[in-house]
Amino acid sequence: MSTTTPSLPEAVTTDPNRPWRIAARVAGLAVAASLAMLLSGVGLPALASRIILLVGLIALAALLLRGKYAKFFSGPAAYAATASLLLLVVLAIFATELAPQNPYDLRQLDIMDGRQPPGSTNFDRSMTFHLGTDEQGRDILSGILYGLRVSLSVSIAATLAAMAIGVVVGIYAAWAGGRIEAILMRIVDFQLSFPSILVALMLMAAFGRGLDKIVIALIIVQWAYYARTVRGTALSEARKEYIDAARGLGLPSWRIIFGHLLPNCIPPLIVISTVQVANTIVLESSLSFLGVGVPITQPSLGLLIANGYGYMLSGQYWMSMYPGVALLAIVASINMVGDRLRDTLNPRLTR
Repeated sequence: MSTTTPSLPEAVTTDPNRPWRIAARVAGLAVAASLAMLLSGVGLPALASRIILLVGLIALAALLLRGKYAKFFSGPAAYAATASLLLLVVLAIFATELAPQNPYDLRQLDIMDGRQPPGSTNFDRSMTFHLGTDEQGRDILSGILYGLRVSLSVSIAATLAAMAIGVVVGIYAAWAGGRIEAILMRIVDFQLSFPSILVALMLMAAFGRGLDKIVIALIIVQWAYYARTVRGTALSEARKEYIDAARGLGLPSWRIIFGHLLPNCIPPLIVISTVQVANTIVLESSLSFLGVGVPITQPSLGLLIANGYGYMLSGQYWMSMYPGVALLAIVASINMVGDRLRDTLNPRLTR
């Protein structure tokens, strides 16, 4: 009795992870599209774009932790950090809808409402300042919500761009080797030999103030961290058998790098990028506090702290304290979530 050979589509085993990869790509495209619509003002209404952005971010986080929820949420600290981070991200995304005042609109500010204590009201009693006001009459609660958005958007944009540059440099250095690797890594060492705040101050002094300028300065400061991390991981992965097998099959270099080498470098990249987002928020806040960061018409948390710093000794603590608490909360929650991601995505680490 003769047997028939199955056709190619029937003989190939279905990849069980393919639906999850497709879902991750769809979520990533949704996040990118919503960000593009929010930045350009073209497309869906702003509220719908923000909802898509939030859903896409939650979907990406859920896909990242697929099958590892028990390990990630292994203690009450993980629940607290994740809940606080999610709350702060929601407040930042929907700041326009949640804030009682637009602190960037000078028409809504009244100098007569300046330096009002928490719980006070404005002149016509139509608005309550739950956290007080600053010297310009800006509601502190509204300033914190908008400041969270500025700090997070600047840090995330700078982190993603710096990670893209660092990945290209690190992967290329590890794959090329020899003199090219030595030259690129010496550039990285030279970059890392200077304090980040010093380099950022010099760049901002040359560029001037502005959101785009501070993003460029933060990219220049950060890219070397990713280049060194990716280069070390890529060197370790390049010695493994699956890379030798891909080379033996005659696959082109670009397919080996992007199809096999780069995907195995993603877990440490996710961990370091999470930590770097928190570090970038601190660095951006430091630059804004020193007066060389974001413009005064779009204050971040650091600029809000700087605006009220001179009134601390006079008893008007709320102008700096509440933005400082918000900055501490966002940085602490990101660092704690990054620590849990490190322990979850790296099987070599054990508690």
